[in-house]
Amino acid sequence: MRRIMRRDDANLVQRQRRFGRFAGAKVVVEGLRRAGPNPTPQKLRDALEGMTRFDLGGLTVSYSPTNHTGLDFADLSIIDASGRFRR
Repeated sequence: MRRIMRRDDANLVQRQRRFGRFAGAKVVVEGLRRAGPNPTPQKLRDALEGMTRFDLGGLTVSYSPTNHTGLDFADLSIIDASGRFRR
């Protein structure tokens, strides 16, 4: 994941979208793995809600029955007039 974010600033928006989809897919796959060999919607929900401090490769997410947010923070990206990533 860190390799994806280290690439040059070209196509930053596309990379950020890919990163979000990649992270979401990793969470779902891990949830299915934890739900067992015969997953059901209930087993998947329980597995996801029991996922605490799951490391996506430098980004950690946690879920619970009362918290479906995943992350506890938001990061600000600054893109200048030429479209280059500044922060």
